[in-house]
Amino acid sequence: MVDVIDELPAATAVYEGLMAQIHERRAELEATSADADALRTLPPPAVEILRELGIFWLKVPEELGGNPIDPLQFSDVIEELAYIDASLGWTAMIGAGSGGIAASLLPDDGAKEVFLDAPARPTFAGQPRARTMAKRVDGGFIVSGRWSFSSGIHHADWVIGGFHTEDEDPPNPFGTGFIVPKSQATVFDNWHVAGLAGTGSSDYALDEVFIPTTHTGMRRGVPPKRSGALWRQEPLVLVGNELPAVAVGIARRALDRVVEMAAGTIRGIGGTPLAERPAFQQALARAEVQWRAARLVYRDAVGEAWEAVLRDGQAPERANLAVATAQTYVTDACAEVVMEVVRFGGGRVIALSNPLQRHLRDALAARQHLAATDEHYERAAQEWLRRAHGEGTAP
Repeated sequence: MVDVIDELPAATAVYEGLMAQIHERRAELEATSADADALRTLPPPAVEILRELGIFWLKVPEELGGNPIDPLQFSDVIEELAYIDASLGWTAMIGAGSGGIAASLLPDDGAKEVFLDAPARPTFAGQPRARTMAKRVDGGFIVSGRWSFSSGIHHADWVIGGFHTEDEDPPNPFGTGFIVPKSQATVFDNWHVAGLAGTGSSDYALDEVFIPTTHTGMRRGVPPKRSGALWRQEPLVLVGNELPAVAVGIARRALDRVVEMAAGTIRGIGGTPLAERPAFQQALARAEVQWRAARLVYRDAVGEAWEAVLRDGQAPERANLAVATAQTYVTDACAEVVMEVVRFGGGRVIALSNPLQRHLRDALAARQHLAATDEHYERAAQEWLRRAHGEGTAP
């Protein structure tokens, strides 16, 4: 066991300054991201603000030019951005998570080249899970293939992907992750979706691209190359405290919009304003409680896992599973919150110009993310049962 450590000494100052700037620039952020759905990617002015605020480097070590903050602080930032605009929060979430993966797992030479020798701090899009078989050559690999759901790829400098090799040792179901300059990839204009439309989560492909070993090596289960508690988290936890934060931000904005419209909305033959109807009052109160409960569930899980990493150098499987199940529960619960209150808006809500229908589409789209899978419940239950019956302890 190691002593309790504080390896992010500047985090509080970074966090407080960042939250203040987000609040100050909220109107600007809303205006610059307003066309995201129509463009099917975040507009350049919105991306530029995220760059100015340092959002994409909140999980990058200071020695690589980052400005890292702790997981609960990061959750606050993503909640605030998702409240302003779901695609804004999602893009920030993916950008920071992708940067954190690359920064923590790239070999020293590759990390120095990508993060320190570049003219500007790099941005990333993609995911390191293997989708193809690579050919090993002198100094690296030759890779061809296609990867999906690369949120933020249209403004990214690098893309992340993964491959298997025939001589993979030890075998890893996730394969080996890599990065490659986006200029060497073909990006497809195929992001035509109902929800989170402004995230630009397009596919990309590589055709016989050489990837040096210095740009590979990102494997799940291997120790991080960088020191620090933040990067000692289990990889899915490192990037997994963010999906619930987006869902919470979306649901909070939907609740606030419904409250704003309630006084001036009259539905039915009685002529009673929505705000005065007992059925609406009960539904609103239940939705508010459900939102608060969901937010506390994921914050409790993330906080417990983080404290374990600080105290012991790593979180136990029980804590990691709590984060995973919170991802699924909170995303589902927040989508239900939005569905419950939006139905009181009547026919006006189905208009594309009405923001409530966008909140609903975004909440349902977030629910489809792989990190919100019901398999998390299965894994957690299996672990609890194993402990209860195998070790004689209660879950």
